[in-house]
Amino acid sequence: MMDEVHNYEVPKDSVPEDLLYQQARRLVRQHNPKQPGYLWFFTDKCQTNHTFPMGMPDETQQKPCFRLKKVIRNSRKIFNHAKQYLTADNVGDILEMGHDFDGESVELISYPQEGKTQLGVLKETIQDLFRNGYSPRDIAVLFKDIYSIPKDLSNRLNTSTCTAEENSSDCLVASTVLKYSGLERPVVVLVDVEDSIPWGRKRDPFIYCAVTRAMVKLLIIRRRK
Repeated sequence: MMDEVHNYEVPKDSVPEDLLYQQARRLVRQHNPKQPGYLWFFTDKCQTNHTFPMGMPDETQQKPCFRLKKVIRNSRKIFNHAKQYLTADNVGDILEMGHDFDGESVELISYPQEGKTQLGVLKETIQDLFRNGYSPRDIAVLFKDIYSIPKDLSNRLNTSTCTAEENSSDCLVASTVLKYSGLERPVVVLVDVEDSIPWGRKRDPFIYCAVTRAMVKLLIIRRRK
């Protein structure tokens, strides 16, 4: 099984667009060409945020094909917020909630306010979460790209931080939206992810991927226009 296939990118003019598909065919036939095995691809078209070919066959050739439509990661409040970024035709009407958990809240936090900076607002937000009973292992702070992550963030937030690869640790995760794709935490803090989407990315799927990393509470820090 291969998950997060919507993240695969095949740069133009470098290899055939069906490279991934052909490699998959060889993989399942490596032991017995006459009795091939099975290779399952899990992909979410709503999260396909890049503009490059994926190397996947046309949907008409994807057989057998099954659609998973029940949302279980996100609370109802978070998913209702995420719906505005769904660009696929009628996909919002197809998806169903697999539970009745409302979650806490989706909060928008603007700056500058009273002279506060992005880092100052982020620090206050994290401290408020700690005071409300959340621990560092509950929280992921996501930025639009690696260049937007402040240096020495652990000392500035007065808590240990780790990367997306260490998501199962007890530290607060500080990462990018792309590197955190496929992962989740109870609380996600997005920091200016709507500002200047990285090159080669599509805005709405990029933001949809970001907001759906949160399970219980979503906080969106953004610069006031």
